[in-house]
Amino acid sequence: MTDTQLKYFNKLRVIHLRLSESLKDPRINGVNSVISNLYRDDAHFVYELLQNADDQRATYAKFILKKDEVIFVHNAPRHFTITDPDTHEEDKKNGRLGNINSILSIASSSKSDRTDEIPIGKFGLGFKSVFLYTDSPCIYDKYIRFSITDFIVPNLIDCDHPMRQREETLFAFKFKNGEQTKAYQEIDAKLKSLVNPLLFLNHLKLINWENESECGYYRLDRIGQFGTAERLKYTVANEDERSESELWKFSRQTLENPKLQISAVFVIEDGIISSKTHPLYCYLPTANQTELPVILHAPFKLTGNRESITHSDNHNIKMLSELANLLSESLIEICEIGQTSHSPWIKDNIIDFLPAISDKSTNSTSASIDLSPIRDAVLESIHNGRLLWCEQFGEYLSPHDSCVAENTYLAEIYPSEILEGILGKRRGWVLPSLIGDLKRQNGGKLIKELGVERITPDKLLRQITSDFLAQRPIDWLCRWYCYLPKIKNLWEATNLRSQEIILTSSGVFKSPFTKGKLTPNVYLSCDEIAECEHKDIFL
Repeated sequence: MTDTQLKYFNKLRVIHLRLSESLKDPRINGVNSVISNLYRDDAHFVYELLQNADDQRATYAKFILKKDEVIFVHNAPRHFTITDPDTHEEDKKNGRLGNINSILSIASSSKSDRTDEIPIGKFGLGFKSVFLYTDSPCIYDKYIRFSITDFIVPNLIDCDHPMRQREETLFAFKFKNGEQTKAYQEIDAKLKSLVNPLLFLNHLKLINWENESECGYYRLDRIGQFGTAERLKYTVANEDERSESELWKFSRQTLENPKLQISAVFVIEDGIISSKTHPLYCYLPTANQTELPVILHAPFKLTGNRESITHSDNHNIKMLSELANLLSESLIEICEIGQTSHSPWIKDNIIDFLPAISDKSTNSTSASIDLSPIRDAVLESIHNGRLLWCEQFGEYLSPHDSCVAENTYLAEIYPSEILEGILGKRRGWVLPSLIGDLKRQNGGKLIKELGVERITPDKLLRQITSDFLAQRPIDWLCRWYCYLPKIKNLWEATNLRSQEIILTSSGVFKSPFTKGKLTPNVYLSCDEIAECEHKDIFL
């Protein structure tokens, strides 16, 4: 530490000693507790440490959990700085506020007013959540070592920490007396269950952790670039198991600031996009749920505790609009990638990207975020693109080229390949999982929104001609004849009895009955009638 830095540190200490005395006033001594308890989840400071390590451009971080303390280490090339306390406001405005000044402040980030980037973490308010577990956090950096007492008071430490390696920054948090077991359990649970902690951070690629008996890690690897998509491998491991996820990440620059990005990430599981829904992300997960099977990230403006997105904020409204466009574009591209690689990741699950209207807002306790622009953009992409998977054709279709069967057996009896011969235009069956919901309000409404034609048995029966039947093989005709008794209620409505549908021994199709008469027009021999499973079709 230079003489100037030491001068600033001592000046800062005097100021904060005075401020700490004010915080002890009985009328406001609950402030510390209120700030420490701002976060809903236990051990939230873990996320805060990762955010700030990434902000300092660390590529590696590690947590070491012991019975009486937790240690956090990272390799950021940027180290702790300190600035003149007398120019606090000016330095804050210009993005020059020292890290030490910031970490001792309350909600006073060293970059809170910078326009070139939105800081991922705020040294200050977010860091204060660590005081739920310790009375005096200690920080060991390359040029300075200090502890914090009474929430905001800095104290120089003479000796370096024995575990800190050269160029590393180390944080040590001794647990409060009598609360060691609780602290250990909560932090251990958090370290084992971090949710996509690396996905949208700018620099961190590996997080290691260890406790008294186990160890594990989170790792994000880049596999390659395909069009505008980045293929990633996300690995989560501990002593007992190791899991890998395939991720496809689509990113765009924000319109407001080309240095900031929005992203949409699809998780591939068992050859299809995972149906798991995700919250909105601002570098790390927020409390705002989307009910969508895609991870959406944007540099949102967040509430004071950085857990929720500020609703009705103009910047956030713009971010949601840009995310809507990105998602609609990335759905088109990921369908193209899937079809080209013969691995269609989006099939019937396309409807998962169109949650019901009642689900379009968050279900968090914060004010709701209107996600209808995202739903509307996805719907428009389906209307204008080819996002509906036809298994029988093995390709994606537009709504104009698609149809949905009212019954499961329609697609079996009339496969997509022969629909053109009936309807006079190429059509393919899509969304078979919706068949059971078509007669329910939601299913029918969704099909109407998609602009896909709903096909009923009588619609096809009315279009069938002897010319069409003459082009079908015998095995198909046999299956079709066996199918007709299942829809006997439609015979009269479709005039099936008088249509030329029965193949005779002469190779000519004739109607079962002459129109307007009860006299049969075709006959079976006695032996054939005895063997016929569905002889009632001719009665």
